[in-house]
Amino acid sequence: MKKFLCEILFWTLGSIFILGSGWVINPYRFAGFLPTDISNLIVWCDVNDTGNITLNGSDISQCADKSGNGNDIDQTTAANQPVYDSADTDFNNNGSLSCDGTNYYMTTAAFSSALSQPNSIIVVAKLNSVVGTGYLFDGIVTTSRQGLFHSDSTTDTFAMTAPTDLVSSNANDVNTHVLAALFNTTSSDLYIDGGAADVSGNVGSHTMTGLTLCARFSLGTRKDVKITEITVYDKLLSTTELNALGSSLATKHGTAWTDIS
Repeated sequence: MKKFLCEILFWTLGSIFILGSGWVINPYRFAGFLPTDISNLIVWCDVNDTGNITLNGSDISQCADKSGNGNDIDQTTAANQPVYDSADTDFNNNGSLSCDGTNYYMTTAAFSSALSQPNSIIVVAKLNSVVGTGYLFDGIVTTSRQGLFHSDSTTDTFAMTAPTDLVSSNANDVNTHVLAALFNTTSSDLYIDGGAADVSGNVGSHTMTGLTLCARFSLGTRKDVKITEITVYDKLLSTTELNALGSSLATKHGTAWTDIS
């Protein structure tokens, strides 16, 4: 019995933290955690879920929204459809969409209402190339957009914009990352695989009325990038929520997340 209780404590310790003199359950640390376990989810595209994607041959024409809000991410033009990989080794053999930096991108329709800051966008992605500036995601109109791009003109870094550029210090690489962009006007943060914020500061005050993948709102400045999952929340995620989501996505897609303290 003593061994049994010790094993229970060992396996559930990540689900418990100490507050004052008592043990308190952390609801976000149990196995089976999903993005929908956090409130205010607006968009959830999970390319690995074959029941929620639509293919056109070997290309992807739709990633259906799993948030329940109907914000599907679409590309009806065959020549602009990203390539689908059902078992991408860069994402732990999960499904992905791959854009080429030239032709491919996807968009949602306009949201039912604009998302005012603060809000949070988390994407699991891998650059196919560090050559060329391009967007992992952005809005759909010039006056209402929140984006994340990679720039080879600023020493190969990631940057947030809404529409003020907030440039990170991330080194040039083509590794798989969990990128968490917290849009909160002058107190915005970009986390790359958790830990300390890679950059903090002013990102501007734009709202967001829709989502574009692999391109700028204008459908230019496209990026050669692979994406396996993206979530959009109409709120600023707490540290507890962000760590739960980040670690869950990292485990699922075979990469690392360092808890934010």
